Amino acid sequence: MRIRPLLVFPIAFMLASVDITVSYAQVTKEHEQGIEESETDSISNDSLYDGLPGPVARPLRIYTPNDPLIYEDVSDLAPYSFMSEDGVPSGYNVELVEMILQRLRIPYKIKLKPTPENFEDVRTGDADLTIGMKAYYHDRYAMYSINNIALFTHSLVFSEDLETDVQDVKDLAKYYISGHKGSYSDHYMTDNGMGDRFIPVEDMKELLMKITPEDTTRVLWNTLTLRYLIRQYKLDHLKMIPIEMPYGKYHFMSNDSVLLHKIDSVFNELNSGDDLMPLKSKWQYTRDEKEISPYAWYIAGAATLVLIILIFYNIYFRVKQKQAKAHSRQQTKRLGLLLQSGNMQIWTYNVGEDKFTSLEPKTLSYEEYSEANFAAFFETEDFKAIMKAINKIATMGVQTMDLHVRRRGDITEENVGIKYLDLNLSVLHRDQFSNSPLTILATQHDITGNRLKYLKTRDNLLKYQTVFNTAMADLAYYNEEGVLMDINEKACETFDIKDRQAFINLGINIKELPVFQHLGELTKQDIWASTKINLSKMNAEGKLPKYWNRRSGILYFEFAITPIYDNNNNLMCYVSAGRDMSEEARQMKKQRDRRDRINQTTKEIAEYNKNINYALSQSQISLANYYIDRRTMVVTLDAEENKNMEISQIRCVKLVAPEYWKLASSTLVSMDKRRLGEFSIRVKMRFTDEAGKEVWYDINGTPMKDSADNIDHYFCLCRNSSALVEAEKSLEEETKKAQEAESLKTSFFNNMSREIRTPLATVVGFADLFKSEHPKEEEEVYSNEIKTNSDILLELVNSILLLSRLDANMIENKPVPTDFPEMFRTYCMMGWTKGLSPDVNTVVESPYKQLKVNIDATHMGMIIQTLTALSAHHTKEGQIRARYVYREGSITITVEDTGVGMPKAIVKDILRRSFQSDEGQYIMTLKMEIIQALAEMMGGKMGIDSELGQGTTIWVTIPCQLCQVEDEQEEGKEANGEE
Repeated sequence: MRIRPLLVFPIAFMLASVDITVSYAQVTKEHEQGIEESETDSISNDSLYDGLPGPVARPLRIYTPNDPLIYEDVSDLAPYSFMSEDGVPSGYNVELVEMILQRLRIPYKIKLKPTPENFEDVRTGDADLTIGMKAYYHDRYAMYSINNIALFTHSLVFSEDLETDVQDVKDLAKYYISGHKGSYSDHYMTDNGMGDRFIPVEDMKELLMKITPEDTTRVLWNTLTLRYLIRQYKLDHLKMIPIEMPYGKYHFMSNDSVLLHKIDSVFNELNSGDDLMPLKSKWQYTRDEKEISPYAWYIAGAATLVLIILIFYNIYFRVKQKQAKAHSRQQTKRLGLLLQSGNMQIWTYNVGEDKFTSLEPKTLSYEEYSEANFAAFFETEDFKAIMKAINKIATMGVQTMDLHVRRRGDITEENVGIKYLDLNLSVLHRDQFSNSPLTILATQHDITGNRLKYLKTRDNLLKYQTVFNTAMADLAYYNEEGVLMDINEKACETFDIKDRQAFINLGINIKELPVFQHLGELTKQDIWASTKINLSKMNAEGKLPKYWNRRSGILYFEFAITPIYDNNNNLMCYVSAGRDMSEEARQMKKQRDRRDRINQTTKEIAEYNKNINYALSQSQISLANYYIDRRTMVVTLDAEENKNMEISQIRCVKLVAPEYWKLASSTLVSMDKRRLGEFSIRVKMRFTDEAGKEVWYDINGTPMKDSADNIDHYFCLCRNSSALVEAEKSLEEETKKAQEAESLKTSFFNNMSREIRTPLATVVGFADLFKSEHPKEEEEVYSNEIKTNSDILLELVNSILLLSRLDANMIENKPVPTDFPEMFRTYCMMGWTKGLSPDVNTVVESPYKQLKVNIDATHMGMIIQTLTALSAHHTKEGQIRARYVYREGSITITVEDTGVGMPKAIVKDILRRSFQSDEGQYIMTLKMEIIQALAEMMGGKMGIDSELGQGTTIWVTIPCQLCQVEDEQEEGKEANGEE
């Protein structure tokens, strides 16, 4: 850094710019070359994403409070977007989006998710907006905004005790580097052949907090986030150095192009003023606590200046030097005034030293910058254009070049934002020997005001065209002489104009239009009027011009004509706005006709009111009218409507019992939509009568139509039917009891007649043998047979009674928490207690160590015990296997044996309960029917798979609610009763 002979170097200016220069310190001489290489890599890597799905097409969104815009961003990228300790979305991105959407008056909802869930939600349409890096691996998710809202530079963080000789990104190949998974750093390392040296990490905060002074971890990520985390969590033992690599551009992303256009417009507006300055100062320009105090630099600069003055003061030619300085200051001051008055600024570029030197007009001081630091003042593409122009002047012999560039406002300036400049580059000094340029002079003229005025004018014209062509009124524009210059689509539709441009080209005067013919001369005041034109009559009389296409009917037209003046009160043009009132006029006529008819019939209706009042009072009937437009039910206690009670729609629903709210709501909604014809409903009221009994009403309604056959309102008769409902309930209960008794009796006799004959005949037959002559030794056989068949008969009667109760729905399902493995094992053992052959091996399979479910344990146990007992009775050798399994809210038990089996036809008859049993099979048939009835009563079902001589498999599935489950560590089988 050098001190100019005529201008003192402003140290304070340099310190005031620290925040900006730090953010872009990583932009080096390789900036342009690095970005071009990065863009080339991006193009080559597009093939990696060719097969992946792109954005999902969907219709244009209209954002409302009930269907707001969904903005999603990443949840771990402080200070851009992150979840605060209170669980609230925070950060620069969040507050920027809130500021823009509030200005656009768009309802919104903010969500923070891990990367890349937010990008995937935008692609599929689950989210409408996000912010992300403009890169090839994000292209498939959504479109980008025009503006980039932030630039990402990168730094390396490691323990301050760790030695690291990293100068640029190529040096990273020496070490294993950790970084955020899927980040710009991750992709850049992979694209440049260093993917095997990159260790992706999900939680960067946790990674940084785990680094100890002895740790060798090196972390690569964006500078601002790393600085924020180090400061936030006081990780003072970590050291951060910048890495020279291309920086990333942060853009809004959405598949709604209209939304992106609006956001770009508002962002430009915010960025051109000082609205974003507080937000950037809060999140991006926070100073590091370790920075040197600006006052120290002021003191050092002042001391240096005093020392220089003292030295020069003591020199022999101090007087002449002071005069020369005074003269130089005067010239410099004049130059500064000239630059300020012309809103200009100059800077130079030293070709040999690759340095930029800027003259500050206000402070009359020089500031030197490296190429990387100077690039921070300009938009990326514009600075690349500047460097290309400098290269042409320095190497190609070009004398001068003019550019239009955009400059970022400095943080020390009052208005921080984009400035538009006219830039002229020319040679200031040349080498005296080679004549090659040594210093290039740049003169930049600030044209921001003119540019913004142009943009504002363009936006106003766009708004005018949008409003003019989309307005619901008939709009037309005339010059100061009243000649038509423009007309909107709505007016063309009203006047039946087929070719808009051809109609405008006719040069019609406003007084020639049929709707304005009665006006006479135009005045300088606003005109508000309405007119009635009989187009059919005018057409018959030949008074309509040839260009007028609407030639029939009567046109009612309401309009306003407004003259427009400039600032000097000179007439500029006329604007007319109107609308076709023909339909409204016809409706008003119909209403008048309807009113006349109503007045005619009012007298006739009055004659009937007295008779109706008497009938209503005697029959406990009330009249009611439901008015659709008012959403109100008006209950009339007499036909003359002297006593009315207005009830709102919500109150109507609340008056009925909760179980009838749905019926009442649907009826009212159908009436609101005018879709309900004559109807009759019965509802229970929420209140009770004086005796504390329920109150019921029968409501009969019919639609009442107007003269145009449109439903105007509904007329209802409300009758107190409490006594009738009570009588019907009593009759229904008695009928139900009689039906249950009849069902039980019928079922009992049907089962008894089918199943009881065989054991009863056996008992009677052996009893008769006692009466006849028989050997004494056979009496014991007769007794045993009688006892055996009596037991069978008793079991049959009990089974028939149980089946009859099941058929009559007299048994209820009562689930209770049950330890199913223990219950299953117990009832299996009980079923195998009697009649099990010693040649049969029994197996109980229990896949759970503990399984607690809500189930009717009594009836479930009866099913298990009956199935295992039947399998033991019909299996003489082999194996019986009992198992169960819980799956998706139900338990399935299965009993599989190697017994005698059944033919397929018998299996189907048993499931249909139409099986006609043969001798010795009636017990099995009845028990199978009981199992099926119990299963159906509990909401389940039963199935049988059997083959004669091959055994039988029976399964029963019962729904249940899971309480607790614990699987066995090793699936095992428990064998019981094995002989």
